[in-house]
Amino acid sequence: MDVKFLWGNSNYQFVFSESVGNSGGILCVWEANVFHKDFVSVSDNFIALYGTWIPTKSKVLMIVIYAPQSPALKRVLWDYISSLISRWNGETVIMGDFNEVRSVDERLGSTFNHSSARVFNNFISSSGLVEVKMEGYSFTWSLSSGKKMSKLDRFLVSEGILLLFPSITAICLDRHLSDHRPIILNEIRTDYGPVPFRTYHSWFLIAGFDTMVENAWNSFSHSDSNSLIRFKKKLQDLKKIIRTWIKDKKSHHNGVLNTIKEDLIRIDKNLDSGVCSDETLSNRRDLMHRLHVLKQLEVNDFAQKAKIKWAVEGDENTKFFHGIINKRRSQLSIRGVFVDGDWRTDPEEVKEVFKEHFATRFKQPVHDRLKLNISFPNRLSNGQVEDLDRCVSRDEIRAAVWDCGENKSPGPDGYTFEFFRRYWNFIGPDFAKSHKDSFAGGIHYHFAPYHLYFFLCAFKKDNKPK
Repeated sequence: MDVKFLWGNSNYQFVFSESVGNSGGILCVWEANVFHKDFVSVSDNFIALYGTWIPTKSKVLMIVIYAPQSPALKRVLWDYISSLISRWNGETVIMGDFNEVRSVDERLGSTFNHSSARVFNNFISSSGLVEVKMEGYSFTWSLSSGKKMSKLDRFLVSEGILLLFPSITAICLDRHLSDHRPIILNEIRTDYGPVPFRTYHSWFLIAGFDTMVENAWNSFSHSDSNSLIRFKKKLQDLKKIIRTWIKDKKSHHNGVLNTIKEDLIRIDKNLDSGVCSDETLSNRRDLMHRLHVLKQLEVNDFAQKAKIKWAVEGDENTKFFHGIINKRRSQLSIRGVFVDGDWRTDPEEVKEVFKEHFATRFKQPVHDRLKLNISFPNRLSNGQVEDLDRCVSRDEIRAAVWDCGENKSPGPDGYTFEFFRRYWNFIGPDFAKSHKDSFAGGIHYHFAPYHLYFFLCAFKKDNKPK
């Protein structure tokens, strides 16, 4: 009846480990139509639930931990948990009070044990686990006086969990009487609006892309008097056209993929029934080749998103790249922000808080800046001063530009170096005019992506590469 009161309905199952001395026990409760238990292992310091996550039909091992205080006993526990994970053919979620921190930043007011933290980190990495980024408060345990605080509670998951739940996040909530803050693991899909524009190298391989970019660029006509403003608007308008064009091509691409797969299934059924001819085998080889080419474009996009070179990995497994992308997305995404001590997750509120923060940081100072009126004992030599003041040569700029990889995009516009190298013949003259007007008209230079400035300096006046 106590568990039913806690859970709120009768559609549940539970298992528990009794308390030992002053150490509290462990209670695991789950919804019967969400998780199906196959079997369970109960110990003084953990409960291991083996079962199936019903919505995705995935095998998941849930381990709830209440680790001991002794470093020696914790090492034994880590080794045993590692053995459970190694023998399990499925995904893993570990949660609870680990009574251990991973770095010195996770302790405040108490001694940090380097040896125990190193053993704990080795357990996490060797078991193939990653920690779910925790939002909200930094520490999960503290004394009532607040003089000592630590991050003892956390969620550790296998990388496959990030594939099943890409938007997974952990939140540390408010505490009242307890010395531990409750933590919750859930999946939050936050929509902050359209995703930023990014150029992918696979687009250059699509038939008609080059012609589309050139025709679109030459079709723009803006009446602004300053060339820099016109150039900026051209880049913005080009993004819209590329987005629409790529969306249509991807739709066609998916249709072709499905058609090829259906044709392959039909041919394989005929081959399985004994219907075989040279024409059928030749047709199958052609379909396999087309399927490989189309799949390779997808793999290249995944590799670029994950910032990992496919040639280095030597693997066409898109699941691997999906895992890298989802892992980074989970670790870097912003789920919420504190506003006057309250945790807010509404996208509009979060964006407004960030806008106000950076507006405050970059606004004009209301007071005079600090001035130092002293003589410094260590000064630069005349040779060092001349080296800093000298003009940068075209050869140095050209070398810097061509040393940049094709994935580099130092500007916020989303266009890569490879894009401007490819289409500089008709983009370059417009930027040359905008560069001239940016100073003549007193316009702020930050409108233009500054990697274009390097390109301008790397080319002759006739816009041909040196």
